[in-house]
Amino acid sequence: GLMYPDAGRGPAPLLENTLPRALAGAGYHTQCVGTLGVGPRRSLQGFHNVVLDSLDATYDSDYMRWFRQNGPAESLPTDHGLGPNSWMCRPWQLPEYLHPTAWTAQQSIRFLQRRDPAAPFFLKTSFLRPHAPYDPPQYYFDLYDAEEMPAPVVGDWANEHDFFTND
Repeated sequence: GLMYPDAGRGPAPLLENTLPRALAGAGYHTQCVGTLGVGPRRSLQGFHNVVLDSLDATYDSDYMRWFRQNGPAESLPTDHGLGPNSWMCRPWQLPEYLHPTAWTAQQSIRFLQRRDPAAPFFLKTSFLRPHAPYDPPQYYFDLYDAEEMPAPVVGDWANEHDFFTND
C-alpha cells in the first residue's frame, strides 16, 4: 500500500489559499523538506521548492535519488523487510547518516545555511518517521528497548461506544 493512493486526484491541487503561498506572496522564501502528503506529488502547494521523501520505495523521491548516490551499492532502505504499514520494529540496518530522518534534518539544515539571509523564510520540515516502518538507528532502538512502558490511559468514556463483547 501506498500512503496516498489517490495523490494525483485529491482536492489539494484545487487549493488556492495555502500558508506557503501567502508567505511567498509576502516576500518569504518558502521550502518544504520531507513529506508533503498531498498530490500530485510534485505540486508545490505554494512553496518555492520541495525536497521529498516518500514511503513508496518505487517512487523516485529526492531521498531515494540521494540514497542511490550515497548508500551501499545494490542496497535499498527497505532491505530490513519492514513495510510502510508494518507494526513490527527492528533497527535500521545501515549507518545512521543514511536514515531518512537524518537526511530530512540535513536537508533542512542545508536550506538554512544556503538561504538568503536578508529575506524572511518559512521552512516546513516534515519527518516521515515516526510513521511505519519503525526502523530507528541501533542507538535509539537500544536506548528504549529495555524501558518499561506505562499502561495506556483509558478514560471513563472508553466503553461508551463499545459494541463488542466477549459473550
